[in-house]
Amino acid sequence: MLKCVNKQLVDFLPGGKFCNPENAENLAPTEFAHVTNLACEHHFGDLDSSQRRRPDAPMHHHSSVQLLKRNRQSMMNWLDQMPHDDRAKIIKTSCKGGRELREEHINNEREVVNEIHSEMNLVKTKTVRKTTRIQNQSESDEENYDIDITARLPQNEAFVISEYVIVAYNDNWYPGCVVELKNEKHAYVTFMTHCGNLKMTSS
Repeated sequence: MLKCVNKQLVDFLPGGKFCNPENAENLAPTEFAHVTNLACEHHFGDLDSSQRRRPDAPMHHHSSVQLLKRNRQSMMNWLDQMPHDDRAKIIKTSCKGGRELREEHINNEREVVNEIHSEMNLVKTKTVRKTTRIQNQSESDEENYDIDITARLPQNEAFVISEYVIVAYNDNWYPGCVVELKNEKHAYVTFMTHCGNLKMTSS
């Protein structure tokens, strides 16, 4: 516990840059600040509630509601104490500034949406390019494999009676001897191991 406190509050302990007590002049500008972060938690809760009630409302609406909600009483008291002319002038200026601020917020939201769409399209384009490259590489490998296998195959030659051949039968290779010719590509072969007769093609 002490180790954690010494590490996190080192600036506020004796010898730290914030260890000296502040005078009244320095504390006056921050006297409105809360001691805890409960105010921030309240703002987040209010924002979540506002977004749930009006999910289609822009962020300008939600932020405006949050700014007025927690300060409405003090703000109304401040306005009531002002002269009528000054109050009317402030309200008029606020209406004009509110429209400008709303337009600025809408433009910012559009920029964010456009940036998100651009990043998503870029990722999608990279994915399509990668998929196409992999497919092209796979097709090229298959084509090269077929060419390599075809090049290794023996050339078709006419059978000769009494010559020895090797026959691929089922899952094995068997030696055989040509006993009769049927045509240029077909012949009858007698297997030299225990197996039935097979009509074989030279291709």
